[in-house]
Amino acid sequence: MMTTAFVVLILEAAAVYLGYLLMSVFWKAMMMTLGGWFAFVMTPEGFVKEFLLVFVAYLLITVCDFIRIRRIPKVLALKNVE
Repeated sequence: MMTTAFVVLILEAAAVYLGYLLMSVFWKAMMMTLGGWFAFVMTPEGFVKEFLLVFVAYLLITVCDFIRIRRIPKVLALKNVE
């Protein structure tokens, strides 16, 4: 469980940064086709909010899975090894 959470933390941090880089590139390409220009700005608070929202969603899904798994009788779970 802790390993999965650690991997989610690492991959989400990488995804936030990669998403920012890709958005910067695509934003410039999109603005070249328009007559005006708007700068793409993402504040450090935006990075933190994005990271926290994804991690909270991960935690919510994990809690829902634990609740669902607890409802399975142990006898049935041990009997069916597949």
